[in-house]
Amino acid sequence: MVSGKRKERERDERRSRILEAAIQIINEEGLEKLSVRKIAAKIEYSPAIVYHYFQNKDDLVGHLIGYRYAGLVRSMQLLKEETEKPELLLARLTENYINWALENGELYKAMMLNSTSGILMNTAVLAKGAAANRPALKMLAETLMELGLGEEQAAEMTAQILWSATFGLTIRMIIENTPPEQRQRLISRHINLQAGAVRALQQA
Repeated sequence: MVSGKRKERERDERRSRILEAAIQIINEEGLEKLSVRKIAAKIEYSPAIVYHYFQNKDDLVGHLIGYRYAGLVRSMQLLKEETEKPELLLARLTENYINWALENGELYKAMMLNSTSGILMNTAVLAKGAAANRPALKMLAETLMELGLGEEQAAEMTAQILWSATFGLTIRMIIENTPPEQRQRLISRHINLQAGAVRALQQA
């Protein structure tokens, strides 16, 4: 039993090393330069070991999205557990998402501006019912429902629109390499405008 657990832990560690190496290459060179051979060379594995864990580059990138996204969802869940007022939670979720995206700038840009079907199936958020498969979007929609902005379908659509506005600001800050002080001003203003829009919808 102990041996089995150790082997499982070793598999998880190898898998994480492969994914972290992929992230470094994407951040340094871009998604288009990513290859199994580069990943293997970076961590001194043979390409065969990488292929043991992932079928090909597209499979690896799909798992990479889930790997990074899982960290975002965990941080958002902690915020939800710590924050009682939905108005404050909405602001904190938005700020957390933006900061996470900025910290993963090149990877975020490579994933979210990619329209290939293999990646899009992991990143698309605008389809009806998308919140069922996107925990972060679902959390945003649930917060909007707590704020009285409609039932599930209406709240999801509002969440999709608010997310799109947040995405637009975030991706421009990444592309333009906006200085930290200006980033913070833009984020604060965006959160204030979002709160104003929510209040207006509550009164409509």
